[in-house]
Amino acid sequence: MDGQLLPSASIESLAYRTRVSTQYLGTVASTLGFRARRDLELVPAGPAGCELERAMRASNTNHQLPQWLGFSGLLPMSAFLTGLWFWPQLTDQLVFMAVLYVGAIFSFLGGIQWGLAVTTESLDNPRGPYGLRLIVGVTPSLITFVALVVPPIYGGLLLIAGLWLLLLFEWQRHESISLPAWYLPLRINLTVLLSGSLAAIFWLTS
Repeated sequence: MDGQLLPSASIESLAYRTRVSTQYLGTVASTLGFRARRDLELVPAGPAGCELERAMRASNTNHQLPQWLGFSGLLPMSAFLTGLWFWPQLTDQLVFMAVLYVGAIFSFLGGIQWGLAVTTESLDNPRGPYGLRLIVGVTPSLITFVALVVPPIYGGLLLIAGLWLLLLFEWQRHESISLPAWYLPLRINLTVLLSGSLAAIFWLTS
């Protein structure tokens, strides 16, 4: 609102009331055993509050680590694409290494399903498709083996389809098991980028 529409005395009074209200809220929070952080989130005061803040910071750090590791796994695909551009005489070797690398990641993602199935089975009241997760967990390794012995173009298509089908399986059954909040968004981003990189490699070599 334009300051000219209000008398200066009203503006000063409004500022005073705002300042008093903020101080009052801080006093109430302190009385109840809380203290305000910079982001206006109340945490318990004293040693318990310090422990909670440290846990929250550690949680944020733990969430960032999978992001860094996941996206850094795309660097080899960038190297393969760069190699195809500058050293076309190495096309066959680079394409094979790209298929091998994507197959290794695909097998790793299958291993995650095996681990989730084992974790679920160890609970007192297991939920979800336990046996199906075990089968899905070993399937990517078998698909990778086939992808490496067939012509690269067919192997690449097989791996791209496998990545998306595995993501679809995880998405449809994510409610049957407890997953970190960062997991599925990271899986979606990495599946898009990894399959897109492999498709770009075959497009450059076509």
